[in-house]
Amino acid sequence: MLNYTNLRMPLLFLCASGTAVADYDGGRIANYDGTYEGVIKVTADPLSGGAVDATIANIHTVLEGDITVKTDESKATSSSLTYGHAIRTANAASSITLNTNAPADMLNVTVSGLGGSAVRADAGYVYIDASAYTGEGAGIRFLLNNPNIASEDKKVWETAGFQVYGGHVSVKGETYVETLTERGYGYFISAGSITVNGDTEFLTRGSGSYGIRAMGGTITHNGNLTIKTTATAASGYLYHSYGIHANGGAAITLDGALDISTAGSGAHGVYAASGGSNLVFK
Repeated sequence: MLNYTNLRMPLLFLCASGTAVADYDGGRIANYDGTYEGVIKVTADPLSGGAVDATIANIHTVLEGDITVKTDESKATSSSLTYGHAIRTANAASSITLNTNAPADMLNVTVSGLGGSAVRADAGYVYIDASAYTGEGAGIRFLLNNPNIASEDKKVWETAGFQVYGGHVSVKGETYVETLTERGYGYFISAGSITVNGDTEFLTRGSGSYGIRAMGGTITHNGNLTIKTTATAASGYLYHSYGIHANGGAAITLDGALDISTAGSGAHGVYAASGGSNLVFK
């Protein structure tokens, strides 16, 4: 008879679609249509895509409990724009759900690879709910510890806590995002939507970083928002630090207290460029 007490990763192959499995401590979870519950630790160095990845139709990955996702530091460069993300959806009919169910459960994400974001939604849906957390500070914590280096073509890679290119992200609970890399963002969106219910803080330490960069799409934020940028313009680039930068017809609605602090030459608190963007502060 099989002993299932410590059998974790093999259960990924033994269980039928949609079956809930207790705990996970292992590598990449890719296109898994099912649920893990309990203490969940994902550590991966994805050559492309995400450590938790949904890229084909009708994949619905659910992680519930105390969740930690880390990307390894062993790869520092890549030629792929989809490299090294922690959580990624890339199909309109796919989703990833991350729920913290107990008062002490948290979602902790650390990204160390070049070009990686904590959450990237090219298509499909990412649902995050940490509203059950009652501990000190935020129940959702993202650290983007990416190296401050350029790729071989001298392009500085853009990374974000939430990077949306057409998908949809929904967040419930208090969130803290810290970026150390050059050109790092709290929210980056060009199409699709980001909907947040909960207080949020962005701390961007790298040169040319923004709290929010919206080049299209929709951001709806219900809760207090604190944005701090601490560095100057990126060396060799025309990009400065911004609290909020909107263009390309982006629609941003912020309902709650707003506190923006920017530092460095050429820094802006709020900047709305051409293109018919709409910013609403309530």
